[in-house]
Amino acid sequence: MSALPGAGTETPGLATMRLASTSMGSRDVTTVPTVHLDASTALDDAFTPNRGPLDEVEGLLGLWCIDKGISVSSLIFKVNTRLTDVLSTPLPPRPLRSELEDQLMQHLLTTSPDNARNEADRTLLRSLFGRYRAVPKSLRDDQTAMVLAALCLARFEQLRRTMNDGMSVTSLDTPREDITYYQMACQALSDWNRPSLAAIWALYYLVMYTTGMAGPNETKDLIRQWAWQITELGIHRRETASLYQPHDHVQSLFGAYFYTDMFRAHLTDLRPCLPFDAFDVDPAPPPRMFPECLTECSYFTAKFLADLADPGIDTTSHAYVTSAEATWMPNMRELRHSKDVGTPKYIVAWSQLRYNWLRCLLYIPHLQHQNLAPNAFSTIGRAVGQILNTYVDLISINHLNPSWPQLQRLVITGQLLILCYDAGEFHKREGQQLFQLMIDLLDKHQNTWPVCSDLILGFQAAAQAFDIVVSPELSLPFDPQSVGSVDNVNLSFFPYDLGLDFDFSAFL
Repeated sequence: MSALPGAGTETPGLATMRLASTSMGSRDVTTVPTVHLDASTALDDAFTPNRGPLDEVEGLLGLWCIDKGISVSSLIFKVNTRLTDVLSTPLPPRPLRSELEDQLMQHLLTTSPDNARNEADRTLLRSLFGRYRAVPKSLRDDQTAMVLAALCLARFEQLRRTMNDGMSVTSLDTPREDITYYQMACQALSDWNRPSLAAIWALYYLVMYTTGMAGPNETKDLIRQWAWQITELGIHRRETASLYQPHDHVQSLFGAYFYTDMFRAHLTDLRPCLPFDAFDVDPAPPPRMFPECLTECSYFTAKFLADLADPGIDTTSHAYVTSAEATWMPNMRELRHSKDVGTPKYIVAWSQLRYNWLRCLLYIPHLQHQNLAPNAFSTIGRAVGQILNTYVDLISINHLNPSWPQLQRLVITGQLLILCYDAGEFHKREGQQLFQLMIDLLDKHQNTWPVCSDLILGFQAAAQAFDIVVSPELSLPFDPQSVGSVDNVNLSFFPYDLGLDFDFSAFL
């Protein structure tokens, strides 16, 4: 299999990329041809390395807000840190604490949708937890951190299930042992302060936790530590990664890191913490680590970010944009027509969200171009509608699961909705429906993310500027029939859109 950008002798301008072999087989996917910068095709500084597509959106939105007398801050999601605002719950004394931790570890190891996994895959965590309970002083700080991080994640998994029911997990009445274990795990890692595989496992669990519970900065800080651990241990280079034993799972650990960082980056600064030219291992996941549809869009995301980081490739050129979309859209069409008939609907929905988000990133630099703007607004407007309706699908099957990545994407989608409506892209009836969906989706996040109250007011004011009246009281129905038969779909262990949509317990 050809590696992703950064692997072997290939460059971020990689012309073709072979998808990982999965249970459904492997196939070649021709990706975007390299389009080098040329004065005749560049977009007159519409996009620069220091000003990315998401900055462009915020800049255009700011100009619109000035014209309409609306505060731009009311339309921006800016919760960078969150855990400091939630009070931790003191752990109970022994033996009650032992009972709690036994129950949490049992929950962590048995809640997987596939409980038939090889028990040997979980040997490390089981062994460390047994020593943690019986002889805690026998553990190093990094091993203690791994156990504490796993307990943190287990407690959050219990709390997360209340989010779909609209319950608040930030109220003073909710016991928050997850915060306590998070703080203890971070302190243990700080005390350890050197590289080890156990430290990487601890960071792995903590990143999963902060993606669902914390803010983007808290998640990025941990991913940076994860990247440092990987480079210090040589897992990012083929020559040194090959020195590890199979039971160390270094390929899985690097693959997990790579896709987590790709997911974070494509929703925020578009810059992975570990640059593409810093590693030469193949970051492709082991077979069946990801569903095929998610593997495909993750590859396209990595390819786009690699090209975006390459100063020799013009991702804003008309040739690049049209070729990229021509490459991506057959996969979207297959998703629409149920190619993966055995894939759960929420995974198909996640994939559709990612493809439409990529389309937005691709076309945003054209919004200020004299000749290309009309087509850009049309394409982005179509993607905006699909993103909002896909969230409706997730609500219909009880898979909304609020998190900062979801709110980040949702709010920027709302900003693009404003710009597209202002450009005349939507009929008023269509705009009415989409603005109301925006309010409804923010309302669904409100108990878990109180900042949504202010965002609702901001988007109500934006809609009012177009003589459109929206309100939580005018909520549209979330009809389960819109996504077909649900058939009692079980909750995924990590149902929020992470970029790590696999059964992590298979690699314990």
